[in-house]
Amino acid sequence: MKESGTKRLRIKLRGRDLLIFSWLVHMKFMLLEQIRDAFFRGCNPARAPYRRLLKLKKAGFIATTKVAIEPKDLYVATPKAVRLLREGMSYALGLSKGTEFANYKHDKSVTDLRILFKDLGIGIWVPERVIRSIKPRGACPDALLVTEVGNFALEYERSEKKLERYKEIFERYRHREHYDGALYICESESLIEELLSKDWVSKATFFIHRKRLFAEREDAIFLGRSGKLPVS
Repeated sequence: MKESGTKRLRIKLRGRDLLIFSWLVHMKFMLLEQIRDAFFRGCNPARAPYRRLLKLKKAGFIATTKVAIEPKDLYVATPKAVRLLREGMSYALGLSKGTEFANYKHDKSVTDLRILFKDLGIGIWVPERVIRSIKPRGACPDALLVTEVGNFALEYERSEKKLERYKEIFERYRHREHYDGALYICESESLIEELLSKDWVSKATFFIHRKRLFAEREDAIFLGRSGKLPVS
């Protein structure tokens, strides 16, 4: 992706700006409202967040792009932002090679989930791109959530898989992955009910419907074969 051709602007960067660059690298893209919710809580997105992003864009640290199914701009980091992050860290990811965002709806929802968990102050979120940089081969979850009670693989199920595929995934978690448990956030209540009825689902795997999680927030409860796991 080419950097914006607009005239570069000198800008005094803030710690929040570096966090925005980091999230854009980790999550591939963000919408203006998502950046507002993650870093400018309570602000009108058309004001402070937009003005700051416009300055960062003119300075060459971020760019905007489009996808066919989304009328709003997607904000992405530029190579200049990556170079800056690498100056301050011994290790920093590069930009995603995929610029078509084929999994746009899934990736957008995963970013919404990260914002929610940040809002609730629950655990440390390790993004999929970071996990893949450490473990380039094989499957990996959408995120790793490091909490006081354990390290949980987090999976967002936007669409259902065949039961045989879920069985393979749960067998992998049981025997080959080193997580304390798995959290599944699903779009289908019937899928959750069906999986909870299977004895091959690990007792350390918990499920919740996405709408219920966002509606109930800290009061929400994940369900598993071994019992309940409150978000709080």
